[in-house]
Amino acid sequence: KTAYEIPKRDWSSDVCSSDLAMLARIGSALFSPFFLNAYVWNLAHGIGMLVVPLYALELGMSGVAIGSLVALPVLLQVVFNLIGGAYVDRLGAKNILVSSSIIYMIGSTTYVYATGLAGMMTAQCLYVLARSTFWPASYMMVSRMQGERNKNTGWLNSTTNAGRSEEHTSELQSR
Repeated sequence: KTAYEIPKRDWSSDVCSSDLAMLARIGSALFSPFFLNAYVWNLAHGIGMLVVPLYALELGMSGVAIGSLVALPVLLQVVFNLIGGAYVDRLGAKNILVSSSIIYMIGSTTYVYATGLAGMMTAQCLYVLARSTFWPASYMMVSRMQGERNKNTGWLNSTTNAGRSEEHTSELQSR
């Protein structure tokens, strides 16, 4: 069992007792690995949204190329979101979360070797594929958690939004 699957008074589990004590004090599973994963995922995504255009500019790409690098993969995501949801139903949310994280790492590594638009576009498409599978899997997992579904979904939205705002706050503080 994971920390968010354990009722508050069920202390007979293999989960670390300090994790359970923390959950008992807080009264929710906000700081569970699942929500932390969503926070870090969105933090990394937000930083990438800032860094990718700057990296493309540093490589000498034109404004049109940079705009295409940002806009075209988003169009692809519309299609991938439908496919991602279907794969979550067939393969399971946990498997898809792990797979999407691996795809995201491969996309990040692709940037290291990207020297032009084709390499950057490949990395962006890998990011889109990862995102379009990560979010349906996350919401599937949240819908199966113990407790009220609307509160769990709210916690997921809050932690992911906190990841986005943390990256913007860091940007503002660096100015």
